[in-house]
Amino acid sequence: MYIHLVINPFGNNPMKELFEQIKSEFKLLIARLDSNGTRKNEKIDQKVAQEIEDIGLKYPYPQQAREYIKGRYTDAYFFANIVRNYDINSYLYWAMLNFHWGEHEWELGQHSEGIGFMVQATRGLWLWQGYLEGLGRREYQESVLQKRKINGSEGGIERAGRYQPVKDELISLLKKEMPETGWKTKREAVDAIEPKLWRFIDGHYRKAFDKENIRRRKAFEPERKPFSMVRENLDRTILDWSRNDETIKAAFLQVILKGR
Repeated sequence: MYIHLVINPFGNNPMKELFEQIKSEFKLLIARLDSNGTRKNEKIDQKVAQEIEDIGLKYPYPQQAREYIKGRYTDAYFFANIVRNYDINSYLYWAMLNFHWGEHEWELGQHSEGIGFMVQATRGLWLWQGYLEGLGRREYQESVLQKRKINGSEGGIERAGRYQPVKDELISLLKKEMPETGWKTKREAVDAIEPKLWRFIDGHYRKAFDKENIRRRKAFEPERKPFSMVRENLDRTILDWSRNDETIKAAFLQVILKGR
């Protein structure tokens, strides 16, 4: 009587089996795409290796590094869908970054994290392949041209919209801080409200801005552009708005003595 033994190379470790399965499928897909000549192996691998080394130096705590890599999805989305060049290879780069970091986490014994990053790596790879194969080159070029037209017409509205809370606070301060007889000059009004407006910007507005970007990042949505208002330019910004923004211009007319 012969007994055939089936040896499990993973030693009855389901997490190890899952990790190796995802890793293997990722490599098979990469190899197939390489055969089509659509990927430049060495350049991407070198860039990823350098970034992983930089992450290790910049973020000594594992959770910080993980949050950074997860947040890099926003950059991939931004470069693939929003910026002028529409770099769809950003999804491929993000996939490789997750793949190698997943290996890194697994080697450190962080098995759940390793599997999680491997899953994200596969997701990035399918996103990239979808752009390459699903859209088609002709359709892709047409969508790029159309999106540039839309962005060109809507860019001004988007830029104005992100500062609307600050403009609303400016108008509110003009009314609340106005002397009984009104300010003598626009310059006097700006000097009076600028410190309080900056406290609003540097406190409530900045926190709300950062909170919104955290929400967008978790929802894998494009983030708002980086917070850019600085104290040194605030008075000039207010004066510019007082000339170019009709609502703010009207508010100044109501509070300046010569406009009453």
